[in-house]
Order: sequence, then structure tokens, then C-alpha cells
Amino acid sequence: MSFIPIIKKLQKNLLNKKIILLGISLVALFFIGLAYLYIEKINLTISNQAAKEVTATRIESSVKVLAPITSGGIRLSVDSLESRAICEYNDNYYVATAGGLLELDKEGKLLNHYTILDGLPSINILCLSVFRSQLYIGTADNGLVAFNGKDFTHYKIEKPSIKQINTLLATNENLLVGSFDGGLLSFDGTKFTRRDQAIKAISQITALLEHENRLYVGTYSSGLYVWQESQWLEIRKEQGLPSNRVTALIADSRGTIISTDFGVVLRATNGELEQVSTKANISSLVYFKENLFGGLLTGGLVGLLSKTASTNNISIKEIGESKLSKLSSLSSNSEGLWKKNTILWVSKDNVMFALTRQGIFREQNSQTGLEFEPFGASSSLSPLRASHISSMAFDERGRLWIGYFDQGIDIFDTINMQLITHLEDQIIREINFISLDKSSSRILVATSSGLAIFDNQLQYRVLSEQDGLNSNLVAHVSILTNPSTNDLELAIATGRGLTFVKGNSFRSPISLPNNYLYSTAINNDQLYVGSLGGLIEMDGLRVKRSFTISNSKLSHNWINALLTINGTLYIGTNGGGVDALTPTGELINFSPQIGKFDVNPNAMYSDDDYLYVGSLDQGVFLLDLKSKIWRKYAQILPSTNVTAILSNKEYVYFATTNGLIRIDRKIVLGN
Repeated sequence: MSFIPIIKKLQKNLLNKKIILLGISLVALFFIGLAYLYIEKINLTISNQAAKEVTATRIESSVKVLAPITSGGIRLSVDSLESRAICEYNDNYYVATAGGLLELDKEGKLLNHYTILDGLPSINILCLSVFRSQLYIGTADNGLVAFNGKDFTHYKIEKPSIKQINTLLATNENLLVGSFDGGLLSFDGTKFTRRDQAIKAISQITALLEHENRLYVGTYSSGLYVWQESQWLEIRKEQGLPSNRVTALIADSRGTIISTDFGVVLRATNGELEQVSTKANISSLVYFKENLFGGLLTGGLVGLLSKTASTNNISIKEIGESKLSKLSSLSSNSEGLWKKNTILWVSKDNVMFALTRQGIFREQNSQTGLEFEPFGASSSLSPLRASHISSMAFDERGRLWIGYFDQGIDIFDTINMQLITHLEDQIIREINFISLDKSSSRILVATSSGLAIFDNQLQYRVLSEQDGLNSNLVAHVSILTNPSTNDLELAIATGRGLTFVKGNSFRSPISLPNNYLYSTAINNDQLYVGSLGGLIEMDGLRVKRSFTISNSKLSHNWINALLTINGTLYIGTNGGGVDALTPTGELINFSPQIGKFDVNPNAMYSDDDYLYVGSLDQGVFLLDLKSKIWRKYAQILPSTNVTAILSNKEYVYFATTNGLIRIDRKIVLGN
């Protein structure tokens, strides 16, 4: 019997097995490779996600110790009466105001008034907190500032860009920073980290509280966030809050008390919500002499409950006007001390203070109930009635008229910048524009209640819808002169069209391309009107031309300001920067030189040398009228939101949303 076939068969079987084993091995290697690639892909995805999370949670900031401004020829006028927060630091009281930081001793003597001239990057201060032997300051428009009693250190938070800090809370380990525009941050004295990184950044934070190993975060419109047991809980109106706008938080032996603009609730330790009060518009909470008090957004304060009261028997007690003998009224319609927001605060030695738009008040130790007295000396800086200036003008005597967004008019002596008088009533309140009529020495004041015309005795008459205006909302006014008769006519821009007034005659165009008007100007005997929908050139009651982005080189349809200089019409837009209509009819945009930005209404002004343009957030742009070269100025300003500009031979006046600064022309112009 031959073994060759058997051997060949065995070899063949062995070869088949090798092929099979090889195939199995290759298949195994293939799947191992796939598994490896899959795992690597997962790891890469995890790494990329981790990198994204690190990038998303990384806070980029810069630190700079700020030096005082030592230049002479600068005069600052601010509203330091509007107080927002108070704390104790280095045995003194520090007060955050709309016009800087006040340092008071325990008797109320003013020790210092810190402003941009002392190194503060912003005088619009919202909150204060002491952390690791430094006073931290939250500003409305320039981030976080630290003060060691001598120097200011600016922490500019650049990524995310955070400007408005509403509330600060010092804990044992960190300073918690509640911003309006960038979420909740934790600061250890050196670096910032995201405290709300487990969820989407909490927006518009209004209040912070650490209590019972839990962190409470109140917001403007998203309810309450609670960090407990290593996770975030969201509590909103659907879960029992009276409103999603949380205004204040305070610790209680039974849990946490939460105030909103539509009532107050107690969140018990077990998480249940119980009603404390249906009182609306409470902005702050304090415990004082075993009672819970709330400061009101509409002015005044209210008693809510006794600290020892049972939750089943909570009494709500209004504190009547008769018990506040040193104050005017609790009514929201009051013209007295409490006509706006009241913030309550209790010191370490158990003294209650009330912070108001009209200054600080301290509770007296009275046996008959709550009584308050003014506390704190006034600043040596020139006082303003409010921070947000909307317009300025010189009258025929050289006095400075300052119009406010919602607080009437101040008239100042420009020699020493002292207040002469304040004008305010139901008409003279919301000021949109002020102009001197040189032909008759009268002052024209555009308000939201009509056009007020003042004589040199400060008496006024008002033109309104009842007289024939298109609307009481007057934005601007120009004076037209008939070249043949020299008769004067007022061109009044309103929120519902244009009205011409000559004597007792009121006339209006039948239709305009857009009736929402912001500004007017006379150029080459023609009236130009800036509207929400473009630039309108008038010929009497007839529209001669309309410039828009669709039919011309106009950079933006929304026109806020107009100014004529030597036959050229300069056009300030809301988003496109500055345009110019030349005498030849050519439209020029200056964005290649200065970029595109928002020009504020009333913020274009010219003297013999320069055109000044005030912007929403970039300071001032200056055009040299001889060289035609633009440059930017923002070095010494209370705010980069510049709302009105004036000048004389000595000074340039810059009005902002944070007050007024008068600067020597040589400093501004670099002479």
C-alpha cells in the first residue's frame, strides 16, 4: 500500500488548516484593528470634547494696577447720591454709587471719594465685597476691581467678555462673581474659573447666597439655581416661585428666603416652597431686630415677618409713613426721598441703613418705631442729579444746561461748575435735546411730553399734540430761516413724523418714507431729517430725496445724529459709523479710517478746529477739519458711552452715561 496519497492528503489537510488559521488570524487582526481604531476614535473624541470643555470653561483675563490721573485742567461732575451697596472695610464704610466709591467713617464723615481720577476704571459701581483683606468692586461696565486701601487693581475679564458684575459673595475659599453677561465665576485671588461649568452659563445673575452647604443663584429672568449634592437644580415659576425674576436671597433658620418682583417665598431645608408675602417689587432683604424687612423697587420698605414667627402664622405688616418721620413717603408716586429703589443693609454692630437714589439713611434707635436720618457728608465734586446725560447746551449767558434721560435739567455755572438750579416737573423730565435759539435767546427743549420753550426767566410754554404736533415725543428741533423774508420756522422731529411751526401755524408733510425721526439739520438752506429708515431731504412739505442703503452709499438706514460743517452734512448712524454728504452730492463713509460703530443721538459737535463724534461704547472720534485726519479719544472719560459734547475756548465737555467731565482743550487736542 502506498503512503504517498495519504501523505499528500495530510499535507493538503494541513495546508487547508493553515489557510483557515491564517484567515482566522487575519480576520481577528482586522477586528482587533477596527477595535483599536474605534477605541482611538473614542479617546480622540473624548480628548477633543475635554479640550472643548476646557476651552469653553477657561477664563482669560488681564491684571493691571491703575495709577491716578495727575493731569490738571480736569473737572469731574457725577451723581454720587445714588447708592447701590455698602460694606465695612478697614473700620470704615465704603459705599458703591453711580458716581464712584465713597469712604465714610462710622459717623458719616466723608474721608475719600474715589473716581477715575484716582485710578478706578469705572465709577458706575454696583456691588462690594471683602475677600482676603481686599475690597472687591463690581462695576457696571468694566469688570472687577480690587482695592487694598491705596491702589486699585483692575481684573479685565476678556474671555468671556464680562463687563457688568451685579453681585459678589466671599466664601471661605473663593470670591464668587455673579455677572450679568458672562455667568458665575469663582476667583481665588489669582485666577478665575467657571463655577457653573456643569451647565450652560447662568445668565443675568442678580443675587448669591451660600447656606446649609448649598449655593443659591438668583437671576433676572431664569428663576433660581441651587447647587446641592454636587448638582444644579433649577427652580422657576413652574416649580412654585412667584416670578422668574429673583431680586434677593437671605438665610433663615428654616431654610432660605427668596424675594422676587411678585412676592416672597421660603424654601425649606427639605426643598418645599412656602409663601411668605405677596408684596411685589421687593429688591432687598435684611433681618433687623428679629424682623424681616424688604426694600422696595418703588421706594421705601416693608416689614414681612418676625424671625421667631411660625411659618403657619406669618404676619405681613406695612410700615406706614407716620413711622418714618424723617422720610417723605413710601408711595411710588412720591417726589420725596423714596421715589425709587431702596436697598437695605445691616452693619456688624446691628445698625440698619437704607440706600436710595437720593443718598444714604441710617435708622435711629427710636422707641416709637423705625425712624431714619440722612447719613454721610456730600462729596466735594460737582453734583449731578443723575448719571445718564442726554443733551447739553450753553445759553446766552454762558451757563451750561444739562438734560437727563429721566431726571429733568440742571443748570451750571461754568466758571466753578456749581449748580445754579434744577428744573423738573411732569413735562421737564425725559429730556431728548436742548438747543439755544440765538435769534431770541430762548432755549428749546425737546422732551417726551412735547417741546418746551424757555425764556430768560426760566419760564416756559410747551407745544404738544393738543397744539398740532404729530406726537408729544419730540426728539429734535431745528430753526429754519426763510431767505427772502427772514421769518423763522421750527422744524420739529417727533416719533410720528415732522411738524413745521411758524407762529400759531402747524403744518406737517402728508407722508414721509419713515415717520420715526431722530435728528434734523439745515444744510445749504435745505432741511435734512434723520430717521429710522434713512436720510430724508425736504423741500418745504415735500420730500425731495430719500437716501437709504438700497439706493445710495449710505452705510446704515438708522440715522441718530446730523451736523452741518462748511456745506458738508455729517451723518451719525446707529451701526455704520459716520457718513458725509458733500456739497457735490457725494456720500462718503469713514469706516475705512475709524470703523463702524453706533453714534449716539446729540453726540456730534464741532468747533473751529474739530468734529467730535460720541459713540455708544468706543469713546470719542475726532476729525481735524483742516488735515481731515481722524483720531480716537478715550483716555479720560467716565464712560466710553459718550452722549453729548460741547466746547468753548478753554474746555471740552464730554457727557456720558456715567456723568460729565470737563477737560482742558490742550489735553484733548494734544497741544
